[in-house]
Amino acid sequence: MSDKQTILSARKPETRLQKSLRGALRWLLVALLAFGLGAMIIAFAFYFPARQILDTAKADLESANATIAEKNAQITTLQADNATLQANLDAATLHMVVLDALSGARGASLAVAANDYAGARLSLAQASAALDILSGLVRGSQKDVLTDLQKSAAQALIEINTDLASAQPELDRLTTNLVQLENNLFPRPNDGQSFQNSPTHSKSPKILHKTGKLPGMQSNLENHLFPNSKDGRVIQTSPMHSKTPKILHKTGE
Repeated sequence: MSDKQTILSARKPETRLQKSLRGALRWLLVALLAFGLGAMIIAFAFYFPARQILDTAKADLESANATIAEKNAQITTLQADNATLQANLDAATLHMVVLDALSGARGASLAVAANDYAGARLSLAQASAALDILSGLVRGSQKDVLTDLQKSAAQALIEINTDLASAQPELDRLTTNLVQLENNLFPRPNDGQSFQNSPTHSKSPKILHKTGKLPGMQSNLENHLFPNSKDGRVIQTSPMHSKTPKILHKTGE
């Protein structure tokens, strides 16, 4: 008993400060535990769902950006196609107006040849109106050419009012210049001749003109249609009297 009493008596009693520190440490551990539990609850209740929503939103944004890029590419292609179509439309409009002016000049020339004063003035007015429209369509060096054409049309109108026959040279010059303008603006791949190559002689093309008869075509056609013709006479045999041919006509008379 003496040893135990000696050990118990050897322990010093806790001071008031130590008791306060021990209580504070306990409350601190409780607070840290509560804070950790609260953080875990907040993370599972709010952070992770919000992070998942954010990831989904990022994926949707990337998909939307890809769609926007695709649509922009389509818009660029459509704009290029639209520019091409607009250029073709402008060229077709320009060609139509040039042909309108050329038609008016040729109509005026024909009216002068026919001594038609009213027709000449009407056709020349058509050509002048078309030239006025062309003045707002052409650019560059063709602008000066168009100015000369307008002056030529005005001079032709003056000559028509003065003397109808005297306007023919000016109308011819106007027509020639309009044809040259059309050829400059819209060059053709050929000059109206078409080439046809023989299957066995591909290096020697044959020129087939738009008009005119090919050699031997008429005689070959007549021999094919009328095999019984002799000396330019076409003979038809009657079904009932095969021995008495009838002479229908005699060619060349």
